[in-house]
Amino acid sequence: MGILGYGNLGKGVELAIRQNDDMELVGVFTRRDPATVTIATPDVPVRSARELDEGAATDVDVLIICGGSATDLPKMTPAYAGKYNVVDSFDNHANISAHFAAVDAAASSGSISGESAAWLGAAGVGVVAAGGGIWAANNRRKKRANADNLATARELDPGDTHSLSRLPIPTLAARAEEIIVATDESVRRAREELAK
Repeated sequence: MGILGYGNLGKGVELAIRQNDDMELVGVFTRRDPATVTIATPDVPVRSARELDEGAATDVDVLIICGGSATDLPKMTPAYAGKYNVVDSFDNHANISAHFAAVDAAASSGSISGESAAWLGAAGVGVVAAGGGIWAANNRRKKRANADNLATARELDPGDTHSLSRLPIPTLAARAEEIIVATDESVRRAREELAK
């Protein structure tokens, strides 16, 4: 398998491939200078996308294109569909039919076997799983970081403006809300006591 593009989606696909013994990553392809890209999988080369353009990446059975739906995938997927078995994550719902038609037209100039179609389906599931896994991991990490920051804010002296200024704005807002709620609760209880 080959990955074209090494942003968040490409990194997630790489991790998904690493977890499947029946898949082999043969290269990560980039439009950047390959020497500037470091990937997580040892002994897998970072290769120039020009190799794909020339049809020279003969070791790629399935090319997972990890670009953006707005501008990258409408051009890249049809361009490579005639040379490689491709999987992408196109999600511009208003244009899906046109995108599929362009990819199908380009792919019909190449050859896609039933075995390749099965690989494409499996790779598509892997891309979706990787994206969901990345989102869940990032969400958990963000919640943990927010909770840690809030715990730190609770321990700070309100007069320590230097330490407070280093906290993220959402943390300060959450802490301010906690203080306001606690103050409101104290005022409510005081009114109830005075009314007795």
